[in-house]
Amino acid sequence: MDNNAIEAAVMRRFLQHLDTRKDVQNIQLMTLAGFCRNCLSKWYKSAAEEQGVQIDDAAAREWAYGMTYDQWKNEYQLDTSAHEMALFNQQQALQKDMAEFRERLASKENAFSETLALVEKWYDLKPTAFKNGLDEQAVQNQQGQNEGSLKVFALGRLNGFTPEQALASFGEHYRDVLATPDGNDHQNIRQFMRHGWAGIQFEQAPLTLKAVEA
Repeated sequence: MDNNAIEAAVMRRFLQHLDTRKDVQNIQLMTLAGFCRNCLSKWYKSAAEEQGVQIDDAAAREWAYGMTYDQWKNEYQLDTSAHEMALFNQQQALQKDMAEFRERLASKENAFSETLALVEKWYDLKPTAFKNGLDEQAVQNQQGQNEGSLKVFALGRLNGFTPEQALASFGEHYRDVLATPDGNDHQNIRQFMRHGWAGIQFEQAPLTLKAVEA
């Protein structure tokens, strides 16, 4: 068995995982470690099978944990509180919604109202002033002004949207801008098309994840 090749394949899976999963937070450190090692054991088993080697779950877990799973649980794993589990479940559900939303953005058929509904479902808004742009034409949005744009940019910043995804979140308004390149409306969209995330500056964090109850 070429263990180096298997471990290299596991690392590729791990890096891919990091690109797509930004949802694990507010969990006890060792509980999080167990979550990551459980993924590693599954990837190790899959990578071994690709090399033509059959490994059972116990052997894969022992590779990932450095000991048997039962030994690891007894020595390291902490009990997860009801509140921590509620936070974890919230993050799982949020990431599911975000994945579906990204698919809608890629379709280029989403409505602006879908973006606002997503923000309303998951976040509490704290109105704040924000600047959009890097030159003399930058838009200075006062507190309470253009809150739709504020929600889009705050959502995109929190969830690592590309500039293209952030623009698509404006739905029909972005499509209107594309159809009228010389227009003067929707200045927040037009400025963002020019300067991207570098031009967005919030006076304070606009969105916080809604509180959960255990």
